[in-house]
Amino acid sequence: MKALLIKDLKYIALPVSILLFIDALVLTAPLSSDAMKNLIILFWLPTIAIYGLFSNEYNSGWNKYVKSLPLSDKEIVGEKFIVSTGLIVLIQITMLFFGSIRVILESNTAAYFDLILFSSSAILFICITVAVFIPCAYSSSPLKGIFISLFAFLCVVFPIYYACISQTHNYIYYDSGGNAYRYVNYYGVYMDTNTLITIFWICGILGYLSLFISYWCSLKIFKNKDY
Repeated sequence: MKALLIKDLKYIALPVSILLFIDALVLTAPLSSDAMKNLIILFWLPTIAIYGLFSNEYNSGWNKYVKSLPLSDKEIVGEKFIVSTGLIVLIQITMLFFGSIRVILESNTAAYFDLILFSSSAILFICITVAVFIPCAYSSSPLKGIFISLFAFLCVVFPIYYACISQTHNYIYYDSGGNAYRYVNYYGVYMDTNTLITIFWICGILGYLSLFISYWCSLKIFKNKDY
């Protein structure tokens, strides 16, 4: 599996680096929270490297060749999910690190809430689209997987996200001690710091769980696929 990892990492290293750099610039730019919400699609772009990797292997007949190597199906499929999960973790680290820099520079409590909601929902949606893409790419072709995952993201996931996030608004309230605050949205729902952190972890768990389920579906498809 080590050789497979090295091969794939060499292929995606440059495009991933460029796209993550673009994301970092966007996160540290002096943009309003509404503008940041509209730019969520940018943080999905590094996953294009995964699409390109599958497309390149499909066109070169790699899957037929790799099945002849002394590697198990679990190693072959699992390696792709290791690379994909590692990329998503990098996206998450980039969002939290560079987003935190912006929060610190602005000394804005509302920006902290925006960062948590923005990053948690973005990672959840990225995980879901990648989890949809990989089994579709194995079952048919990467092109079909791209269309289905793009449809899932642009026509299902993104509208739901935008409908929810566009309804939020920041109000900061302090308790009697002067050190506690709450985030309030238009629906009148109060979310303190602990609630936001809980949402962050729930989104992360659900996202990576979708990748785990996708792995077993992909493994079953790969085993039964006649290359």
